[in-house]
Amino acid sequence: MRPVLRIIPRFHPFRVLPARTYATLNPHTPPPTSPYQVFDEPSKDLQRSRAIIRLRELQAQSENKSAEEEDGLRVDLKVPPSSILELSSHAGQLTQVLQEVLADEVPTTTEQTGVEGRRKWWIVDSSREALWRDDDSYFITPPTRIQASASDFLKHPEVGPLKEQVEAVVSAGGLHWVGDIVDSTDAPSLLNRAGFTSITVDVEDITVNYPSMWELIADLRDMGESNAILGRRTAVGRDVLIAASSIYQEMYGNEDGSIPATFSIIFLIGWKPGPNQPQPSKRGSGETSLKDVL
Repeated sequence: MRPVLRIIPRFHPFRVLPARTYATLNPHTPPPTSPYQVFDEPSKDLQRSRAIIRLRELQAQSENKSAEEEDGLRVDLKVPPSSILELSSHAGQLTQVLQEVLADEVPTTTEQTGVEGRRKWWIVDSSREALWRDDDSYFITPPTRIQASASDFLKHPEVGPLKEQVEAVVSAGGLHWVGDIVDSTDAPSLLNRAGFTSITVDVEDITVNYPSMWELIADLRDMGESNAILGRRTAVGRDVLIAASSIYQEMYGNEDGSIPATFSIIFLIGWKPGPNQPQPSKRGSGETSLKDVL
C-alpha cells in the first residue's frame, strides 16, 4: 500500500496583517476660498466673440420687443430720468428706443464730462458674471452682483465712470446658464434684495417653429448660447446628434414636422426712492383743515 501523505497547512496564530490606510478629510481644514468652478469662461468668451459676426441676422427678436416697449415707456417714464443704465445691453436696441422716446422731453446741455444732455446712457454688459453661477454667494455678496443698487454699481469696474445715482435701471437682456433658469418667481427677489419696491413682473412666451433640431442648434450657436460647462464633451458624435434629433421630434414635434422652441421674456419693473422725490410735509405744518375741504 502506498503511504498517504497528508499536507497540513501551516497556521500562524500571531501573523500581523498589513495595515490599510484611508483618505480622510481633516475636520480642521478650512473651506476653499474660491467657489467651485462649473463653467468654462474662456470658452464662453470665444462663443460670444464668434456670435458677434452674425449679430445682425439674429437680433430681430430683440428689435421687435424693444419696439413694442416704446408705448409702455412713454406712459411709465412721465418724468425723464437724468441717468439710465442699460444692463446686459446686447446690441443696444432698447437704448435706441429710449432715445427716441425721451429725445423731445429732455433739453440738451454740454457738461464738463463730455456727455451731451441731462441724460447719461451707460450701456454695460455685466450678465456674463451671472453665467458662472458656481454658488449663490454671487447674488448676495457685494460688490459684483447683478441685483446691486445704484451705489453698489459704482464699485463695479465696468461702471467706473458713474458719479451720480442712477435713477433708472433698464435690463434689455437676460441671464442664461445651464441648470437653474431664472423664472417669474425667482426674478423679483433680485430687485427686492436691491432695495426696489412695487415690483411688477410680466412674462411673455414666444414660440418659434424650426424645421428641425439642426436649425435650432445653429441659432443657439450663433447666439453664443452653446454649452460652456467644464465637464462637457469636447466633441459630440454625429450618431448622438441624429438620435437626439429623432427623440426631440418624437417628444415635442409638431404635426407638420417642425419642432417648437419657446423663449420666455421676463419684464421687471421696480421703483426706488430718489433724491428728487417729493417728501411728506412735517406734522402740524398744514394750513387747510379737512373740514373745509370735505
